[in-house]
Amino acid sequence: MINGKKVISFCVTRIQDVFTKDIVEQLHKQLKARGVILNVYATSSNLYWDNDTEKGEGAVYDLVDMNKTDLLIVFSEKIDTKFYAERVIGRARKAGVPVIVLGDKTQGCANVKFDYCEGFRNVVRHVLGHHGVKDVHLMGGVKDNPFSQERVDVFFEVMREFGLKADESMVSYGEFWSLPTEKACEELLKREKLPRALICCNDTMGITAVNYFKRHGLRVPEDIIVTGFDGITEINFCEPRLTSSMCSPEELAKAIASLVDDSFSGIDIAGKECLVTPTLLTSESCGCEYTGGIIITDYLNGLNDKFFRFQDEYKSLNETTTRILKAETIEQAAELFLSYNEQIYDVDCILNDNCLDETIDPMRAINEKPFSDKRLCLFSSDYPERAPYELNANEIVPDLDKRVESDMPMIFISLSLLSRPLGYLCFHYWDYDIANYIKIPQIKSCISNALTSFVNIRYQRYISHRIEELYKTDPLTGLLNRNGFFREYTTLIASRRQGECITLAIADLDGLKAINDNYGHDEGDYAIHAVAQALCKAAPKGAVCARFGGDEIIAVFSHKTDVSHLEQSFFQVIENINSAAAKPYRISASIGIYTDTSLAFSRFEELLKRADRLMYDQKKQHHEQMGTQMRG
Repeated sequence: MINGKKVISFCVTRIQDVFTKDIVEQLHKQLKARGVILNVYATSSNLYWDNDTEKGEGAVYDLVDMNKTDLLIVFSEKIDTKFYAERVIGRARKAGVPVIVLGDKTQGCANVKFDYCEGFRNVVRHVLGHHGVKDVHLMGGVKDNPFSQERVDVFFEVMREFGLKADESMVSYGEFWSLPTEKACEELLKREKLPRALICCNDTMGITAVNYFKRHGLRVPEDIIVTGFDGITEINFCEPRLTSSMCSPEELAKAIASLVDDSFSGIDIAGKECLVTPTLLTSESCGCEYTGGIIITDYLNGLNDKFFRFQDEYKSLNETTTRILKAETIEQAAELFLSYNEQIYDVDCILNDNCLDETIDPMRAINEKPFSDKRLCLFSSDYPERAPYELNANEIVPDLDKRVESDMPMIFISLSLLSRPLGYLCFHYWDYDIANYIKIPQIKSCISNALTSFVNIRYQRYISHRIEELYKTDPLTGLLNRNGFFREYTTLIASRRQGECITLAIADLDGLKAINDNYGHDEGDYAIHAVAQALCKAAPKGAVCARFGGDEIIAVFSHKTDVSHLEQSFFQVIENINSAAAKPYRISASIGIYTDTSLAFSRFEELLKRADRLMYDQKKQHHEQMGTQMRG
């Protein structure tokens, strides 16, 4: 529940289809009258191929929050890869959420489906009974296909019901498509006698048959009656208009609402079945009057307008994608999405927080959960001034309370980089205009592509920065390596002010071999790191520090210094490290410091040579002192 209202989650595919939009509209109207919230989780494909792109799309069903869902509806018949339907149904049943499945019969769920057999039976009965035709032929789909065979069996059944002969010679197979249907019609024309009626198992075959017979000089329905099945929009533009049978979204929504009433009244709906009979649409191709009500010129004008709008909108959305490539920050990206594109409205864009982690390779990242618990609202068309900002843990969209009170369904669709979900969009249109639904895949594609580019570019910048760091940085000490040092040294010399001298200090660990031999190389590395720390802390601010090789650490700076003070600071830091670490050995180092007071641009090699000589003089003293102590 949300705000005391029951919530129904509806999982469906191809949100841009007219039939899908009509079901969402009719179902929402039924539920709205009952004070129930409808959340729609949708894809733009039918998930047929189950490739990386569709895996990213199908992840949207994982967004369904079973803790806030009072009933789940899954349009399983339209989800071609059943894994996605089975997964979300399994989650619901585990959470104790009742499930209504549209299409495929599923154990433990209520089932609503169109009674295609009865719908097709009514088409055949209309031709045989109302028109009194006895010489009938059937255009089946794919031979031995279950859907096709089901309609062949119904055809034979009704023929026998009317006392007519029924055998395989009365069936051709158009494979549900145009070219095979034309070939089957060609074979019919070769027969001695053309059947009086051709009943087709879908509308595509019916429209194809009408056009084929007309091209060959036959009149429909005067010479041959033709019917289809499915009720697709195109039957209204066939000449003559095609008799068919339509699956009514309104009737389907009423059947679902009845089961919802039972479930919310405490009745266990698991195992219940409800069949909705498709509506017979009689029209001119069988000799009846057309009652569809579509005015073709108005429809085509609207279609033409949508086509040109589509082109303009597609161009505008692509331009947005290009602009995002220039964004340096996520804040800039959010602003660009809304500032330059009037097509992006009534939508929230929510991202997984980890998709903006520039250290993660977006092409290889694998998440245990498709959608993270922490989410970022990249932008909200209703509140552009807020974004981007983090959502509260219990929010799926910004201002959830207001969204719920808007009395329109929220439509969720996944944003993805191949199979990896980046986040999701939530559309909350204020009407059921099909133009908006058609545009959803466009907007999703634009934003997914833009974010994919943005995320990839951020990762590439991070990798470039890391390579740069590796090129110039010593991984053990974190100081510059030789490459990095010489680049910084060149800058230091070039920026040296008139009158400034150059000082170079070099420190070297005493007894590294003994530490490595007696305590291991990890301890030797620790000692080298300690000397590096000591020199960096002792050197003046702004000094260029580097690990120059092995256990040698150098620091260069462009002004004179008190040598004794620097040495004292260096040795004091080492003493502090020895005291704090309490190692079984004592870290000791030697240091040499040389300052070029000639104010000339001395060669680095000469500076290093002189500082190195001073350092080895000190190292020799340390060695002699140690020998004296051992003899004593």
